[in-house]
Amino acid sequence: MSNVKCPHCAAIVTDSDALATICPLCGQPLPDTANLQRHAPLASPVSTIGMRDRRGPPWRMLLWGGMAVVIVAIGFRLAFEMTPRATAIRNSPVEHDEPAAELPTVALKPTSPPANQHDTNQHDTNPHDTNPHDTNPAAEAPPAAAMAPANNLAAGAPPIAQPAVANAGPPPHIDFQLPPVVRLADPDGEYVIPALNNQRVTLTGTIKRLRVASIDANSVLDASDLKVREIICAGKIDAASVVKLNAPGGAVEFREKVAGGVNLEVNAPGGIVTFGDAGGGMDAKINGGVMLKITAKRVEFRDRINGGVHVDVALSNDGALAFKELTGGAHIHYHKIRREDLEPHIQSGSVDLTAEFKQTE
Repeated sequence: MSNVKCPHCAAIVTDSDALATICPLCGQPLPDTANLQRHAPLASPVSTIGMRDRRGPPWRMLLWGGMAVVIVAIGFRLAFEMTPRATAIRNSPVEHDEPAAELPTVALKPTSPPANQHDTNQHDTNPHDTNPHDTNPAAEAPPAAAMAPANNLAAGAPPIAQPAVANAGPPPHIDFQLPPVVRLADPDGEYVIPALNNQRVTLTGTIKRLRVASIDANSVLDASDLKVREIICAGKIDAASVVKLNAPGGAVEFREKVAGGVNLEVNAPGGIVTFGDAGGGMDAKINGGVMLKITAKRVEFRDRINGGVHVDVALSNDGALAFKELTGGAHIHYHKIRREDLEPHIQSGSVDLTAEFKQTE
């Protein structure tokens, strides 16, 4: 049911009273527009003029919602940082990748010019043997300095000179069997003999430098007919082996021990023979029934001679002999090669009661 308001007395006229054209209260006629109000509902007594939308614009709602999400995320983060697991992660060490290992660098040896052609008769009994000579002059080291004389050197005697032998390391390994007889013909070359074990080898001819590895187990090395300037015995000589070396005016060096009933002959008139490394780091003892015969201008024993060793030394004119110690029945007898030669210079070490050191005719 709809109501109509009288414009004169503001009385409310219902539909049943609005059929007349006169207001029942004031008797004034109702306007024509009143018919229109019959069909419209009475306006709400509460006015909304001047009231704002309490929800506000949409962007404000988005802003407040985003701030709420950030606050919640920060709260969860702070809560996680206080847990024991987060503390363990912070205190754990940081693992670093280990650097890759550096590869070793290898120095390439320059290629040396081809060596001179050797005698075609070399190694006649074994044509498959390779030529072990090395004529590369860069491999030769300068001679070592002269050795300082000991305190008991005779007054006015010249010091014993260091042998002019290249201080090279142990000889390289060679994988071939030596024939019984090897003839060399290279005055400027070098020849290497591998380790001998119950073998017999004879060397003849001419070579500048001879390197010898160990000689063991009744082996025989006969180089008495080989003319050589430098001989280096880098390994031991042991077990009843027989060795004969020839280096007139040259240098012969033994860097390891000589023991076990060895028979050793060194013919180096006018040359130098030493037992022991120049740096003193090698074991060069002579021990155990060794028979040693040496002919040279200067002879030096840098380590102890012990145990039934007999040494016979023949010295050239104005020669020299030096030894460190004689023990255990060891004997050293020395003499001049010729009666008219000058007296040798002696640098004697200690001699125990069982040993002997003397000059013979």
